[in-house]
Amino acid sequence: MQDRIRAPFPEDDRDLRENVDRIESGFAAAGFDIRPCHGDGIASNVMLGPGHAVRLVDFEWASNNDPLYDLAALLVDIEPWDDGVREAVEMHEGRFDERAYSRVKLHMILDDFIWANFALMAAHLSPRRHVEFFKYGAFKLLRCRYHLRIWPVEELLRKI
Repeated sequence: MQDRIRAPFPEDDRDLRENVDRIESGFAAAGFDIRPCHGDGIASNVMLGPGHAVRLVDFEWASNNDPLYDLAALLVDIEPWDDGVREAVEMHEGRFDERAYSRVKLHMILDDFIWANFALMAAHLSPRRHVEFFKYGAFKLLRCRYHLRIWPVEELLRKI
């Protein structure tokens, strides 16, 4: 698709895609349960209702997916640097689970990569030049690269 739209993808796009392909292959080999998922964990799409009940809004990305992707998509927005990932997995699973923790971190990498690509394509194709799609895409790629460099991806893949 990149060649058809001539979007300004980064020079290390091939390396990023190889890492993403490796993670996707790891998920395919490990298998996972498919459940209905919200698919868009941006914090503004999660609201607290009466009695602290969680309310999800904006379902345009809803799909059947690994439920841990929903957790990862939220965490990459509210806790992207790893400080609270372990605790969030423990709260989500009812106890700490190494497999779920590894899956969430890998999903966080994939989520940044996916949204970076959407934003870079939008920056190139959108007539709305005042919207900062490129800036958002560049930030998502920066964080994706960061996680690929500091998180032990091979070890995480072995644990899923």
